Amino acid sequence: MLHEGQRVAICEPVEESLARGPIRREVTRVVTPAAMTEDSSSKTTEPVEAGKEPADAEDRPVREPRHLVLKRCEAWFKAADLAFVAMEDVRRTTPAVAPYVGVLDFIVLRDDEKLLVTVRPHLQAKHDSGMRELSELYGPVYKPVRIWPSDGPTGWIWRDYPIDLSASVPASDGRRTPRPKRRRGDTSK
Repeated sequence: MLHEGQRVAICEPVEESLARGPIRREVTRVVTPAAMTEDSSSKTTEPVEAGKEPADAEDRPVREPRHLVLKRCEAWFKAADLAFVAMEDVRRTTPAVAPYVGVLDFIVLRDDEKLLVTVRPHLQAKHDSGMRELSELYGPVYKPVRIWPSDGPTGWIWRDYPIDLSASVPASDGRRTPRPKRRRGDTSK
């Protein structure tokens, strides 16, 4: 399929079951034709997983879908014994907070640090302003950081990057108000 220009999604079981019947699976890797490498000695092409670069490119950000990186980030927090709250769980259980925590993915307690974490390869201006508002909401005790892994020789290397809020523009009145809900058929903005 790769030689024909198709992308291939690798699915693996996410739960173990002794019962017969379907087993829930999720996409764990995506292999693309652009990620093909050519071995000079054998002149054969071998696929490289999306997000995985050849061994000589150690410090490049992974290129995986964000939802997969979020799951691996949560597993990394658990493995590192960090206390954290996943904002997706908070949004699911308390939908009213969704407009106020837009770009936030996790609140993490690491040693004496309290972190407001967004898991993104890069921040856009809207993310910067959203993190500024969250920082003002939570206070100076909470440090805003961006996390995105890089490929290393033994797997993903997790690094956090501080977010410089001095460059983003503050909100007009210092408070964030949620967008009003639009009704069906309402074309006014």
